[in-house]
Amino acid sequence: MDLFLDTETTGLAHTPVVTRQNFLQWPRVIAVAWLLVDPERNIRSQQRLLIRPDGFKVPGNIQLLTGLAQHQLEAEGIPIAAALERMEADLAPATQIIGHNLRFDLNVMLGERLRLAMDTRFPPPHLKLVCTLHLASKSREVRKLTGLSGRIPLRLLYAGLMGREIAGHHDPLQDALACRDIYYRLQDLRPPTPPKP
Repeated sequence: MDLFLDTETTGLAHTPVVTRQNFLQWPRVIAVAWLLVDPERNIRSQQRLLIRPDGFKVPGNIQLLTGLAQHQLEAEGIPIAAALERMEADLAPATQIIGHNLRFDLNVMLGERLRLAMDTRFPPPHLKLVCTLHLASKSREVRKLTGLSGRIPLRLLYAGLMGREIAGHHDPLQDALACRDIYYRLQDLRPPTPPKP
């Protein structure tokens, strides 16, 4: 099964990879969403979780971008540890984890695990990692269909491939749903593999 992941955070990272030495410099997760999708492309599990800030403030520009206010997260959010535990249940049956700019999402989640002194074997080694940002940047079909190339933002790639805007961009669930649509569209666009002689 495929697990599609998206996070909303307090900002951008200033280093390419989270480590035990720099994890405190990484942004905090304020919302996370994922979908577990079966081989017939049916959603088997869907989560959208707001995260309660534990001693940090959400910058004003991030509140405007995501629509997630500090007071809302404090009132409605759950501890990040609870969110990570829920995710582990859906990671177990998954065979791959898919995201747009997946490296960022995985690193920010690993940063939260390091803060909590949780198991840092994340993502689990049985999972194949698939980034739609990377796939699209290498796809001739995407260039032909959309005229876009390089590191294409999720919003533009979705509009180019699907012919419509993402409903609620910067909502993690809507972005995870958009990533799912992009991934399967990219799969459908791949030229068929010629039969072996």
